[in-house]
Amino acid sequence: MKLSKRRLKRIIKEERKKLQEEIDRVSELNEFVGSRGGKKLMQEGSRVSSAGRNIGALGHDQTGAMRRTLTEIGTFIENLGSSLENLNSISEDMSATDSLPTVAEFKKMIKEIQRLEK
Repeated sequence: MKLSKRRLKRIIKEERKKLQEEIDRVSELNEFVGSRGGKKLMQEGSRVSSAGRNIGALGHDQTGAMRRTLTEIGTFIENLGSSLENLNSISEDMSATDSLPTVAEFKKMIKEIQRLEK
């Protein structure tokens, strides 16, 4: 296939434009974090994190399984709130999901609650 000089310049120009758009692109999450709603979400995340700490503190007044369960619930909720609170501090090489509590932590919390029900 033969390319004329003009056609080659146009292709290069189009590709350069695509690359520049990709570099300039801001993720939807980053746009949201900078918005009013994003700031409110981070404030609520702070409240959730604080509630988790308070639940964990309640556990210190208990004994045995109840202490362990409340501490586990408090830790889970605190981690969840903390990840929401710190959405704006996520770097490009990191994902927002990296700071969220894991499924294993969730399952552990569920098991602790189920032990109390027995």
